[in-house]
Amino acid sequence: MLTPLSEGDANDQCVISLVSIGDYDMLVTGDASKASEKKLLQNQSLPAIDLYVAGHHGSKTSTGTDLLETLRQADNPVAVISCGYNTFGHPSPETLEALEKYSILTYRTDLNGTVQFTLP
Repeated sequence: MLTPLSEGDANDQCVISLVSIGDYDMLVTGDASKASEKKLLQNQSLPAIDLYVAGHHGSKTSTGTDLLETLRQADNPVAVISCGYNTFGHPSPETLEALEKYSILTYRTDLNGTVQFTLP
């Protein structure tokens, strides 16, 4: 569990989780903004992230290019966007385009339903 890295609204004060099981690493940034993601990368040495739970339900305020550059270091990074019907436009077209640009396979709970991963 990584402590909140930014002051400001409740989104930037969320806890960020790094879960490692053997060589498999998952990052959950909660609702952290792109600015908080940058601070995370400046203050923490992250392993290659295999599974990323996209920030703020795929909002355009999260999942910045600095973080995507880090995610791209994994062999086959995967992102999951947890979202359903909403009036905020989540996930944003910008986030979806960025994930595609960085060749990150993306699953969405609004389209794919419950997403489960099993490790060998």
